[in-house]
Amino acid sequence: MWLEIELDSFNVQHHGFIEKKLFGNILYVSPGFEHLQSARDLIRNERGIAIEININKQKITFGRDYLGQYPLLFMHTDNKLFLTDDILHIDWWSRKNDINLTLSEEALALYFSFGYIPQDMTAFNEVKSCKNITLYHCSNNSITEENVFVPIEETDNCHINDVGEYLFEEATKLANDHQRFDVWCSGGIDSSAMAYCFSHNGRSSDILTLGYDEDALNKFGDGEIQYAKEIARHCQSPLRYAQLSSSNFIHLHKQFTSGHNGPVIDTCVIAKYALAQATLNTAITGEGGDPVFGGVKNTNVLFAHSQHPRLALGWLYAYAHRRFFNRLDDIFIHGNELADYVVEYLNKKFEFYPGDLLRKLFYLNTIEKQGGMIFPQSYYPGKRYGISIHHPLTNLSVYQSAFHLKDEKRYIYPDGKLVLTRLFRNKIPESIIKRKKSGTIIPLRNFMEKMPANYFDVTELKSSGYFNEKILGKIDTYADNEPQLLIYGFITLNKWLLNRKGVDHE
Repeated sequence: MWLEIELDSFNVQHHGFIEKKLFGNILYVSPGFEHLQSARDLIRNERGIAIEININKQKITFGRDYLGQYPLLFMHTDNKLFLTDDILHIDWWSRKNDINLTLSEEALALYFSFGYIPQDMTAFNEVKSCKNITLYHCSNNSITEENVFVPIEETDNCHINDVGEYLFEEATKLANDHQRFDVWCSGGIDSSAMAYCFSHNGRSSDILTLGYDEDALNKFGDGEIQYAKEIARHCQSPLRYAQLSSSNFIHLHKQFTSGHNGPVIDTCVIAKYALAQATLNTAITGEGGDPVFGGVKNTNVLFAHSQHPRLALGWLYAYAHRRFFNRLDDIFIHGNELADYVVEYLNKKFEFYPGDLLRKLFYLNTIEKQGGMIFPQSYYPGKRYGISIHHPLTNLSVYQSAFHLKDEKRYIYPDGKLVLTRLFRNKIPESIIKRKKSGTIIPLRNFMEKMPANYFDVTELKSSGYFNEKILGKIDTYADNEPQLLIYGFITLNKWLLNRKGVDHE
């Protein structure tokens, strides 16, 4: 979907949006949002985009749904506003209008610190990514932001079962709209809970998990497959595999760096492309359970804060991502200054959200991470393969009911997922309830050893003038003394940037 507005005449060209004329305004919405009466209705809705044009007032209001399940990118020039959900449309429109895209050094610092570029920015200074909980207003050729975030108060009478009712209600609604489901399942408590929800009460689903070739299995073991098999047996659901061989990994990496809204270091994005590639039915994912119900970042930050209470929260949260914030000085010429920028960026996030430290962490992980990474990492694979992907654990009503709970009902240091444990302890195998969180295991070394040699040529990064030559020189030789994930982060960023120039398109 894309829409172009000439700001002097308010002439509109668009593709993929549905046009509605209401009360003197023109509203453009993504399919499924036909019931909206204005862009402000985004505050109460999910899974969509809206752009409202008031020609008389010469004002444009636009945004994405409240939690940000659908992404929206935009570019603003002296006389035009361009909006789209697709980075390939940004490629096309910037070339069409002879716009030279310039790299944002700050965005790249966040990329290496978090593993992805957060919402509100992209790798380019000229391209912005709409934040969730935000409406954007364009008037007099200037764009302003209206924050529509509403804090959710803890209530004494809210019970864990209330969250369960909203979750099962969402499952019922989806079941009424779709006949069969593929549940993307690692065998963790989040995805296993979804496997249960969508295989009971007459619902029909397959369990879809990652599979690997014999070479990877022999070297690294079967990872989480044993747990996926266990929940499939328990739910009496067929088990299928999304095969992630070395050749398919490289193929999917090309697709991901071609059409994803931004580069991502975390290999779970490739996993989502593999799962989308193998999906036959409507997809259900347990993604989002960690941020909403308590996870590793809470534990990391709370422990670090207890040990170092005087350190800035932004500093602690940057380290909690366990990416390469501690290597910014090695990576960038201006690494020290960029590290200060990252800390200040995160400090402002902590200042914005209300409550004590745990409450702030719940908001940060739920709103910022999901809108910036979790939702896009499903949206774009789904778009690529023409499938619908749903996140029942982060449905708007589930989010609201979870935040009405007192935080200690969701998380007591160092244990999270208390809500899901309570709701599903008699519904899914005990071994899954008690298993230690591991994250989806991707045998990255096995895949990188089989990448073509030209993948390690990061000329695009060298030409930017932002990076230390010493560390880029190590990539050319694939140095064993550097973390594989860091090398992968450089390779992925370089390939993504080449695709923006049309160099690497298939």
